[in-house]
Amino acid sequence: MHLRMKTKQISALLIFLTMSVCVIAQTPPENNPSSIKSEDVDLFRSSAYTGNVKIVQAGKIAELVGVRLAILKKQKGFEGYRIRIFAKTGAGARTEADDLRVKFRETYEHITPYLNYNSPNWEIHVGNYRTRMEAMEVLDKIKEDYPQAFVIKTIVEFPELETEEETSETAE
Repeated sequence: MHLRMKTKQISALLIFLTMSVCVIAQTPPENNPSSIKSEDVDLFRSSAYTGNVKIVQAGKIAELVGVRLAILKKQKGFEGYRIRIFAKTGAGARTEADDLRVKFRETYEHITPYLNYNSPNWEIHVGNYRTRMEAMEVLDKIKEDYPQAFVIKTIVEFPELETEEETSETAE
């Protein structure tokens, strides 16, 4: 008897929930809360939303930002990602690495290769990527030519920034 009553209660609850979903689905778009824009609400038209924002911060924050910038300049870059396409040790490793760097540069002109010595290996790292995702996209493109390649975390160079003159020339 108790089980039958529980079953009826669960059935009634399921019917209620199903009907609620059906009613919400039939609500016209103009009454749907997700279709309301901020300009449709009088509250957002008030003068309370037209002011200026003043940021007040302790002097130590600016000092910490300055310290961080000095560290980055000293490192000549920031933490990012590159793709390692070659690593070898022993006699002739440097020559082989340098030859591969030249070959890579000819094939992939838009990606910079770097010759590195991490004792005892000569390595070729390529690219400067801010995120692992960016590096993985390029890895997919070069994997056919360099199947042993993989993404590494390292210090990468700052990207070259466009000047205002360069930006206006490209816009015209």
